[in-house]
Amino acid sequence: MLPCCRHLFHRHCLDRWFGQCKRSCPLCRSSLVPENQVIGSELVHCLPPN
Repeated sequence: MLPCCRHLFHRHCLDRWFGQCKRSCPLCRSSLVPENQVIGSELVHCLPPN
């Protein structure tokens, strides 16, 4: 479950999404990364490791 919007996804699907350095929910596009963790258009940190 994503903390920002509580949408559920298969882990494999999220791994592919975050592997493309996306920083939003694939469904509603809610931001997963606070603005202070983004430098320009580059993602500094997607999600903490499990």
